[in-house]
Amino acid sequence: MIALGIMGGSRRRAASTGPGTDFGGLPALFAAGQKGAYYDFTNPLKLAVNADGSGGVPTVGATAKWAADQSPNGNHLRNTVGTVTVNEQGVVTSGSNYGLFNMRGHGDWPAIETGYEIIATLEQLAFGGTDRRLIDLGGPSLLQGSASGRIRAYSSGYGGEVAPELATEFTVHLLFDANGSSIAINGGAPRTDNLSFRPCAQFVLGSDLGGTNAAAIRFKRLFVRAGRLNPSDRAGVAAWTSA
Repeated sequence: MIALGIMGGSRRRAASTGPGTDFGGLPALFAAGQKGAYYDFTNPLKLAVNADGSGGVPTVGATAKWAADQSPNGNHLRNTVGTVTVNEQGVVTSGSNYGLFNMRGHGDWPAIETGYEIIATLEQLAFGGTDRRLIDLGGPSLLQGSASGRIRAYSSGYGGEVAPELATEFTVHLLFDANGSSIAINGGAPRTDNLSFRPCAQFVLGSDLGGTNAAAIRFKRLFVRAGRLNPSDRAGVAAWTSA
């Protein structure tokens, strides 16, 4: 699905091998009313200064408090208690407060009670410590692991650690499903140990607890949808998030 290439110094990015010929694009993946969302944090026109989507487009280096869901579901992300910084390649959480979110009282994420997949391209800017949250799903989470740069998924237990390293752009694939949950990075073999199914009750970039529970992360693009993707669609989504 994804190969790694060197991009100056120690930074790497996920270089797409391209979607399969049957991939019909991201809008088609929601054509039957599937729950979920997708976000392009590199597109300033999909960000806003204020938490209600007003205030105009934030400039690079400024703060953003809103990001548009590009699916038909309107699951926009907001921030009313902190901020994220706009970067040329996405949005950056501070590691000391909330990121953008859709949770109770702030848009109210429509819980995905069945299986779902998440594909995101991001970069850990710093290691905040074990169990610092990268993505919080209201139970399941993507967490920093027991060593600098390692990450792991959590549902009813901790999944095995995978190591994208710090200051490295990578694509993570999370599957939470009753028939088998897993975590993988850059198209590698999935880790399935200790990962059961739990619903996606909210969506938070960083921590819904704020403070020292969050990690400093740059988010580039992100996709979440109910139901298992077929291999062609999965490759197509990964190509989009990492482009």
